[in-house]
Amino acid sequence: MTFREYFILTKETTNSCIKICGVIFTSIYALIAIITGYRNESFSDSIEIFFICFLLGNGCGLFIWFLAIISAYRQVKIIRKFYDSIPGEIKDRLGLSLVARPQNPKYNYLQLEILDTISKQPYIFYYDKKYVWIAIINDLGDIENFQKRMIEIQKKYKKEQIVLTGWGLRKNIKLKEWQMITYEKIDMILEELKTISNKENLIITDRD
Repeated sequence: MTFREYFILTKETTNSCIKICGVIFTSIYALIAIITGYRNESFSDSIEIFFICFLLGNGCGLFIWFLAIISAYRQVKIIRKFYDSIPGEIKDRLGLSLVARPQNPKYNYLQLEILDTISKQPYIFYYDKKYVWIAIINDLGDIENFQKRMIEIQKKYKKEQIVLTGWGLRKNIKLKEWQMITYEKIDMILEELKTISNKENLIITDRD
C-alpha cells in the first residue's frame, strides 16, 4: 500500500483530525490573546487577530495531522512487512490474513493486524520491535479489577512471557526465537494460551 492509497483510504479520519485540531489550537491561540490583555482599538484589529489565530491554529493542526498519519502509515507498513515475512506454510495452515483493526475511523487511523481464520477461537498476531506476540481473545467483561488481575497474571507467568492485555492473554516471543519458528511451535503456543485461559477462568471468545 502506497502513502497515496493510504491517504485516500483514510480521508474521513484526515478530515476529522484536521477539523478537531484546527478548532482546538485556534481556540488556544485566541485564549492566549485574550489572557495577555490585547485590546482591540478597531474592528479591523479584531479581524486581524482572529485571522492570525486562525492561521496559527490551523497550522498547528496540520502539523499534528501530518505526524499522526505518518506514524499510522509507518505502523501499517511494518505490519505488512512482517506479514509478508511469515513462512507460507504457517500462513496457509493457520489461515492468517491481514485485517483492519476494529476502531472508529473518525478518530483513529486505519491499523492492520494479523488474524487467523481457521481455528475455532480467533488469535491475533502482531509485531512490536523486539517481540512478536500472539494473543487469544478473552471475554474480560466479568473482571472487576482489571489492573490487579493483569499484574497477577504477569507475575505468575513471567517465565512463560505471558501477559494479560485488553484483548486477552498474550504470548511474547523474542524476535530471534520467532525467526526459527515452526508451525508445530506455534500450535503449542496456541494450546498454551487456551490452557492458561481455562486455568485462570478467562472465558475464550469463540468465532461467530
